[in-house]
Amino acid sequence: MSLLAKIQGGAVLRYPYTLDELRADNPRTSFPAVIPPAALADFGVVEIVQTGQPAHDPLMQTVEESLPALIAGVWTQAWKVRNADAAEVAERAAAVRKALVDAVQAHLDATAQTRGYDGILSLASYAASNNPPFAIEGRAGADWRDAVWLYCYGVLAAVQAGTRPVPSAEELVAELPALVWPS
Repeated sequence: MSLLAKIQGGAVLRYPYTLDELRADNPRTSFPAVIPPAALADFGVVEIVQTGQPAHDPLMQTVEESLPALIAGVWTQAWKVRNADAAEVAERAAAVRKALVDAVQAHLDATAQTRGYDGILSLASYAASNNPPFAIEGRAGADWRDAVWLYCYGVLAAVQAGTRPVPSAEELVAELPALVWPS
């Protein structure tokens, strides 16, 4: 569906504007099911060329749509980027941290489950087993768990310091050290 705006004298009166609003504003006019742009223009309605949001740091900045702008004779969707306030940054940082930590925990558990363990905690608990095969596998799991969390917390620290962008959960999991099961 295209974006519309009601324009008068080169200024945006209403945005976004819908065909339902056009019909309500003009109750004595019969409009076709599909209204061509020329007919829209007769009522001061223009289609807005959609643009993607500008590049920004999602942790530190907020992108907000602003009123469309007339650029080279074309009404175009416009955006403004503003710095997030301290509360927004803290809230976003906490949400990002939780999402990434949850993804890492799920990865640890899912990997342990591939060998029949309930999760990483169950696997690592076998490091103290008196049964050598269980103890070896448990030790490998505990060592891997430690390496994964060290890596994860290093990434989180780099993100917080602003020295690396926030990875997606999938990107972070793909970067983690792999578990090498003992043979």
